[in-house]
Amino acid sequence: MRPGTGCPASYLFSKTETIPTGDVLLHPRKMRIEQFNPEPICLIPYRKLDNDNVVRDHEYPVFECRASGLPEGIEAIVCTSDLQGVHSSPASKQNILSGVHVASSLRQYFELHEYANPQKTLAVLAGDFYTELNLGGRGGFGYADEVWQAFASAFGHVVGVAGNHDDFRLTLRDGYPNLHLLHDEDRRSCGLKIDGIGGIIGHSTKLPMRHSEAAFTAMFHRQFGAQLDILVMHDNPERFDPFFSGLSQLAVGTSSPPVIIFGHRKLREPLRELENGVQLLSVNERVVILTRVSSSSKDLD
Repeated sequence: MRPGTGCPASYLFSKTETIPTGDVLLHPRKMRIEQFNPEPICLIPYRKLDNDNVVRDHEYPVFECRASGLPEGIEAIVCTSDLQGVHSSPASKQNILSGVHVASSLRQYFELHEYANPQKTLAVLAGDFYTELNLGGRGGFGYADEVWQAFASAFGHVVGVAGNHDDFRLTLRDGYPNLHLLHDEDRRSCGLKIDGIGGIIGHSTKLPMRHSEAAFTAMFHRQFGAQLDILVMHDNPERFDPFFSGLSQLAVGTSSPPVIIFGHRKLREPLRELENGVQLLSVNERVVILTRVSSSSKDLD
């Protein structure tokens, strides 16, 4: 892990009045991202097989946001997805899934810079953490347990969804009671009302974790009407025009709209806000950390 370009006062969203937060055990006011720093605070190295079938070195950027409505018991929310690379472990000289390295690197960063209490941090995982360790091919389908368990070891709370490349063993949660895999009406709180939709829109008979557009849209409408703070999805809601048009036009009533955290397809701009107030946070091949809007900026020396 190496320093990024720091945290200058350059934001895509301007600061607004901080919303008072509630107790961690209660459902507080809706969360909203108020500020986004477009300069990464650090970079985490990994290797992956690129589209031209050449293995290259890359770096995951780590960005910082400020959010209102975080519960008192949560100091930070770490969001990421699509960490489909490898890292060579210095100890064993063998490849490990890059998500395992990202989890341990973030924990070290938090402790070294007194960034936030890891035990009061929620990790939100939006799917696709499996890749072939020998980088022999792109995609594939396999167990992502190690990555989820690494985040559960590093941070106090972990929620998220499966990607279309992820499988899990029945022992995923053994020894990790703070880990919750979400999918359609399986909510966990952590002081925030959160739910998830795993997989992608596609031919369900072809590969696992595919849903028809009708089934996917029905799941989404159920979740959207559930007064969520955060909806975690693997698929990019902008990928299908009819679905996205419906999302853009949905009325949110008098309640605050949710933040939708998703992966699968990378967007150039990580954060977008729709006219109806829904915020879309793209975390494909990047890490985005949300902290309280009133927190002071923590630069990386």
